[in-house]
Amino acid sequence: MSKVRLKKNGPAILEDALLKDQDGSILSSQHVMALCRCGASGKKPFCDGSHEAVHFDDERKAEPEHGTIDYKGQRITVHDNRFICSSFGACHLKNVFEPGTKPWITPDGARHPEDVIRIVKQCPSGALTYTVNEDWTHEWFTEPEVVVEHLGPLQFRGNIELQDSQHSAELLITDNHYTICRCGQSNKKPICDGTHKRVWKETGRMDTEIKEENNRFYIEENGEMTAEIVFSPDGEKTIVIEHTFVSEKLRGQGIGEKLVRKTVEYARKEGKKIYPQCSYARALFEKHEEFQDVLA
Repeated sequence: MSKVRLKKNGPAILEDALLKDQDGSILSSQHVMALCRCGASGKKPFCDGSHEAVHFDDERKAEPEHGTIDYKGQRITVHDNRFICSSFGACHLKNVFEPGTKPWITPDGARHPEDVIRIVKQCPSGALTYTVNEDWTHEWFTEPEVVVEHLGPLQFRGNIELQDSQHSAELLITDNHYTICRCGQSNKKPICDGTHKRVWKETGRMDTEIKEENNRFYIEENGEMTAEIVFSPDGEKTIVIEHTFVSEKLRGQGIGEKLVRKTVEYARKEGKKIYPQCSYARALFEKHEEFQDVLA
C-alpha cells in the first residue's frame, strides 16, 4: 500500500507512488523518496537536509473550529470543510461557487448537477465532496501519485496513507486526495492552508509579472520576452489561442499553464469562449475540467 511518513521536523518519506509535476510529467518513480517540507531545500521537491539548518518546526499551530458544512440543493449537496482547504482556486462557477458571498455555495444555481461535480473534483485538498441520491462521493483518483503543485503544496492522490506523530490523518475528509504543505509556513502543518501564496520563495519568480498587450499575455525579463501566449478574436464572443511559448530556462515551472489560466480568467471576465487551437493549450483544456465553462 502506498504511504507517506512525515518525519518529525523533517521530510515526507513517500513510498510506492509516482511523483509528477503539474503538467503531468514524471519527476521520479523510485520506490522510496524524501520530499522537502521546510521550503528551504535547494533540490525541491526533494529534501537536501536543509530542514536541520533552518530548524524546521512542523508542529501544527491551528486546530479545527468548525466541522464540515453542508450546502443542500434539490439535486445535489456539496460538503465543505474549510480547515483543510489549500486555496487552490478552482472553485469558481457563476451562481454556484462564489467566494466572498454568503452562502458561497449555492448548488441549485447550476443547470445540471454534473456542472457542480466537475468543479468539486478539481479540489485537490479534499475540502469539497458531494452527495447525490444519498450517495456520498469523496473518492475519484485510482492511481497513487503525488503532484508537485507549482509554487504550492504536494497534492496526494489515490489513497496514500498519511502517517505522522500528530495523527493528521484524522483531520482529512478522505485519504483519496489531500494536500501537504511544502513551503514550511502553514499554521495547519502538515496540511496546506494556502500560506504559500504569500511567502513562497522557491524560484525567485513568485512575483513574476504577467503583462498584457495586443491580444497576448507575456513575461519579460531584462528586456527579453521569455514566455507568451497569443490569442486572436474570432467574432464577438470567441477568442482563439494560437500559440504558447516558454523559454527553456523557465520550463518545468508551470509557466505555460499559468499563461493559459490567465487567458481563461480574461475570457471569463469578458464573457467570451476560447477555442484552443494551440496544441499545448488544447491538452490543458482536455486535462482541466474547470476550463470547460469557457471552451468554445
